[in-house]
Formats: sequence, C-alpha cells, structure tokens
Amino acid sequence: MNSSLDKSFDFFLKNQFSKFEDGEWGAIYENEVVSHGKNLKEVVDSVKKKNVVPLSKILLSKIKKTASYL
Repeated sequence: MNSSLDKSFDFFLKNQFSKFEDGEWGAIYENEVVSHGKNLKEVVDSVKKKNVVPLSKILLSKIKKTASYL
C-alpha cells in the first residue's frame, strides 16, 4: 500500500505546476498542493494553521519549471 508521502511524490513527479511561480515552495499532500509560496517558513506555517493533516505527512519541495522530474 502506498503511503501519503509516496502518493505526494508521485503527484509531484507527474505535474508541471504551471500555475505556480518558478522557485516557489509547494506543500503537497497526496494529490493536492495544500500551500505554496516563496518563503518556506510561511508555507509551513500555513500548513500548520490549516491543520488539515500532520506536517509529517506533507511533502515540501521547491518548484522549478525548468526541471524534468521523469
């Protein structure tokens, strides 16, 4: 069975994130970006404030539009 982080990483690899700015941080939970922004601390604080899922289940990654992840 896939863990939440496995699902989040698969989602990260399969998406282009075209609506986000290059260099933003993304907080991904399974098949959804739950928060994003230029400042990592603000993204983490936003995830904590929403209290949707434990922070330990969130994949945090920098979004680079020029990178190829596949």
